[in-house]
Amino acid sequence: MEPLRAWSRREERKPLLLRGARQVGKSFLVRMLAEAEQLDLLEANLERHPALAGAFREPDPARILAALELTLRRRIHPARTLVFLDELQAVPQAFRCLRYFHEERPELRVIAAGSLLDLMLHEREFSVPVGRLEYVHLKPLTFEEFLRGRRNEPALEILARFAPGAEISPAEHESMMTELRIFVTVGGMPEVVSTYLRTGSYLEAEHVKEALLATLRDDFAKYRRRVPEERLRKVLDAVPRRIGSKLRYVDIDPGERSRDLSAALDLLCRALLVHRVHSVSGHGVPLGASKDERRFKVLLLDVGLVSTACGFDAVALDQVPDLLRVNEGALAEQFVGQELLGSLPHQKEPALHFWAREAKSSSAEVDYLVESGPGVVPVEVKAGRTGRLRSLHQYVLAHHPGLAIRLNSDRPSVLALGEGAKATRLLSLPLYLAGQVRRILAGGASRR
Repeated sequence: MEPLRAWSRREERKPLLLRGARQVGKSFLVRMLAEAEQLDLLEANLERHPALAGAFREPDPARILAALELTLRRRIHPARTLVFLDELQAVPQAFRCLRYFHEERPELRVIAAGSLLDLMLHEREFSVPVGRLEYVHLKPLTFEEFLRGRRNEPALEILARFAPGAEISPAEHESMMTELRIFVTVGGMPEVVSTYLRTGSYLEAEHVKEALLATLRDDFAKYRRRVPEERLRKVLDAVPRRIGSKLRYVDIDPGERSRDLSAALDLLCRALLVHRVHSVSGHGVPLGASKDERRFKVLLLDVGLVSTACGFDAVALDQVPDLLRVNEGALAEQFVGQELLGSLPHQKEPALHFWAREAKSSSAEVDYLVESGPGVVPVEVKAGRTGRLRSLHQYVLAHHPGLAIRLNSDRPSVLALGEGAKATRLLSLPLYLAGQVRRILAGGASRR
């Protein structure tokens, strides 16, 4: 809401493109914005109003607005109307028209969104009007937002106040780990969270997740001209069981061509259901400059959907002593990746990277790398309280970062990797602080 409200209050503004996967709350958020800012919402779902397609044949804002008024039978008042074009991918030419609202009607509030918007932008190879649109990337709820929904003020205070060297008491730690277990089980999809908050039932939340996964699979029918539904289903079903390891197409189906499976995965990434984590050299920023397009790991949209897609019983999961060790720690790596994505600025293109070195005698892999000013901070994920840091040591020897981070199930501590003046400071943090890593680094932790 914060970047949207700031955008709404500016005297002149560019049209806003809201990007995100299905069911992350794009339309709901726009309606919340209209209510919070006391604006008249004029909402046009371009899938439900196919007759509006003709209005966008020419990039003429006056003609488009007149058609919207006529079709929806609502007057548009520049000072107090919020125009919302939903399911924009249904009328691709509407995207081309957005830039002209900035040029001819900068006083008007215009927001566009669509579940398959990124797929449309890629396939049609649109020339994006640089400087004439603004973007906000919407993701599932973060752990902090989940706690806010639960009105757990003490837990929110622990997250907000933490700085390197600060103490978290054993009682506070156990309470936070309990909240984390709930979040990992429920996930961050808004409808699932809403159901859990309303009912307090894992079972009810699980029913919503199952229905949501079915809806996402039903969407495959919209892609059948590009990739067969069965192949998409096969790749999507494979992703949750391969989180934390480099994806090899032969592991999905040795009978399929890698090129075909790659096309299916690419489509799922364009639909924002799957996210690639690319291997990079780790030498410096920007990390993406050295990414290897052929070597990557994958994350699913949401950690709660991972547990459901893997067939884990939510009620049984509540009884597991160390939930984040389930599936060989994949839930922990999914959670941390999701939190790192969620803590990115809303206008920034989501991207994650990891480091790997493959050698017969000294192969190594660090789960994530995070940019911090001009430097790079390695982030290692451990599902339990302990675990070897061999790969992190290898990265430190190769790149000599001033700071490294370990996320695990233990309370925070500060250690050292190596000896002497070149020793790297190791900040060991509990997993529930994953979403605070960028804030902690911005506070100067990597420069101390």
